[in-house]
Amino acid sequence: MNKKSSGKKQVALVLSIVAMAILISAAGLAVAENDSVCDCLGQRAAEVAKEELPFVMDDPNILAMTDSGYAIVGGKVGGTTTEECIDSVIASSGCTLGNGNLLLVHRSKEKPLWFAFFNKSSGECVYLEVDSSVFDMTAADVTELLDDEVFTKIAKVNIGADELFANPESWPKVFGGNEFTIVTFANVWADDAPYEFMKAAEFHNHICPGLTSGYMIIEYLDENLPLQGNQNYEIIACPPWCKDDAFQVIFDKTVGKRFVAMHLTEEDEEQLPDNVAGIYIRWDGATNTGDGLVLAFNWTKASEASDIPDSFKDYRSIRKLKMDLEMMNYLGQPETFVTVVKEFDINSEAELMELKYAGNNPYEVLGLMEPYPLQEEAQRLIDFTWGIHDNTEEIADNETLSKGVKTTAEKIHVISHTLLHTAQYINDYNLEALKDLTKDPESNAAEINDTIFTIREYLGEYKNALDDAHELTDVLEGIVPDSHRAYAGATHDAIHNAEGSVFAILQLIEQLEEGL
Repeated sequence: MNKKSSGKKQVALVLSIVAMAILISAAGLAVAENDSVCDCLGQRAAEVAKEELPFVMDDPNILAMTDSGYAIVGGKVGGTTTEECIDSVIASSGCTLGNGNLLLVHRSKEKPLWFAFFNKSSGECVYLEVDSSVFDMTAADVTELLDDEVFTKIAKVNIGADELFANPESWPKVFGGNEFTIVTFANVWADDAPYEFMKAAEFHNHICPGLTSGYMIIEYLDENLPLQGNQNYEIIACPPWCKDDAFQVIFDKTVGKRFVAMHLTEEDEEQLPDNVAGIYIRWDGATNTGDGLVLAFNWTKASEASDIPDSFKDYRSIRKLKMDLEMMNYLGQPETFVTVVKEFDINSEAELMELKYAGNNPYEVLGLMEPYPLQEEAQRLIDFTWGIHDNTEEIADNETLSKGVKTTAEKIHVISHTLLHTAQYINDYNLEALKDLTKDPESNAAEINDTIFTIREYLGEYKNALDDAHELTDVLEGIVPDSHRAYAGATHDAIHNAEGSVFAILQLIEQLEEGL
């Protein structure tokens, strides 16, 4: 071969290789230029974790956690969102939603953006918290930064349950306030928790025995009150606790879809059976009927089953983690802790709403609690007053009746408005205040006396107006035609009942004063 020709070919080959390298480099730069800052952050976090833990892509022992998609830069809606980080975490680590080893942790929008990677083989975890100032840069600028310039925190700690139980004082405090979230997620995930349980945990943003109790109640309902056809659950979370977030995720029972949660006073809770967890109704919208259960969750038994050693007494988070993991052993056995307090039927939508209305105590409605006697009698007074109102309306609004009949009925009807306002005020304000004040009668003696005085004054005003209505009703009964005599008679009965109710309230007040 001609040496000159051979030399030319070698030069051409070198030039070709250089040109190809330039093209490849240019292509890489083009991809980098199209990347967002979020793309760089997710990838950088995963690459740091790969070196620190270490692991290779698609390792099934790795769990990735992040609040990407929830954190908003600057903390204001409409700002820079962070969901693009998710794709780059997946692309670099191999952790995916479908594999169950990528958890998107629900957080409020103003919280910092962070990533965590856990290796269940070693128990080690790497936490990285993003410096928000990088969002003022280009992706190309971010790639030039050192790791500790991109992340304000990079921490590596062994958070495996065995390590923490052996050394409870070593509970990490370097995860930016996300310690309980990350530790509980990592260890319960490593214990092969069900997918839907972990979805509820994502929403609740940590795992605690309260959330687990909700999952167990769901299991109990699946077995003992299963849905059929187009039925759905109506749930009254009373008292509310962490369990109710499981219902929001797994049953789609959100507040916006009329999921009801209400608190009881300590005094009311003391009247209930121990550990009451809420009211659960299987509702059939086609028939407007349902059947339900009041359930309880036995926390004493759950604590005993968790076998928490005395050495953990000063380590609250460790105790919760231990209970989290021990309760996992009872998934599929909800009857171990969940019990029925009461079974009941609902025969109309009105009965259902009576349980849900604000101001009603659903356990009083179901007969599990004795109502406050004064307010119970005041409610009777209100009901009787509505009887006066509704029956006189039937007469006053009828165009076929004489003017004299209608005018008399209208006068009584107008009085009923005053009566209703007075009775409702006594119940909602005076008696509610009295109920609270009598919890500490010694400290509130003066206020109790003032409130009782005011109640008596209002009852006096009510009685005076009722006497006027009574006189007019006597007149009405003498002039009303047979076609509407029943309404006049019902008005008369309602007035007599209201008089009796006023007397009963005054007697109860006297008994209260004697008791105090």
